[in-house]
Amino acid sequence: MDPERRLKWLSQGAIDAVHGVILRMAHELEYFAYFTRPTLAEFESLQSFDTVPLYALIHELIYLQGNNTSAWSADRMMKEHSAFMNLSTSNDDPIYFTGEMIFPSTFSDHDELRPLADAADILAHTSGWPALYDETQLARNQVPVYTSIYIDDMYVSFDFATETARKIQNCKSFVTNAMYHNAISVAGMSDELVKELLKLRDDCLD
Repeated sequence: MDPERRLKWLSQGAIDAVHGVILRMAHELEYFAYFTRPTLAEFESLQSFDTVPLYALIHELIYLQGNNTSAWSADRMMKEHSAFMNLSTSNDDPIYFTGEMIFPSTFSDHDELRPLADAADILAHTSGWPALYDETQLARNQVPVYTSIYIDDMYVSFDFATETARKIQNCKSFVTNAMYHNAISVAGMSDELVKELLKLRDDCLD
């Protein structure tokens, strides 16, 4: 697993899933000296870019506005912070993971993305994007908004999330450390999340 093929960690259940795959791969290397096809298939399923090409193409672009370009932002940050390049377990340096970042190599590592590599590079260097938000309008918003903010969200800064929520008039937030980034799509967890959001709507107090 090279530095640019890191996995999704802090989504609900992901830590256990990734741990299980890595443990299985370690055992296969020890006993067989190679990875079996079922294990490789399970590993590949943790990186679903082949089935969501649009996600890969616009992942960095959705944050752009004005004359900014992404210029492969994650790739640039990786090179500036060399600690992320460490893959050795023979020293005391920690191994860091990048989550769901997109790199130029993403479009060569995944079969379905290879025909899109040139388009992805053009988009990465495209500027002239419209404004993402109208903060003046959000500050006078009249539509009730109910949102969940996860304290331990790997993908969304807690400080940024709370700052954003404060800028939206008529916004109420459910803040929790018992759920992660993808709670709304997890069976069982989504019901609990919706109940908490409905409490905000109904202005319930326990």
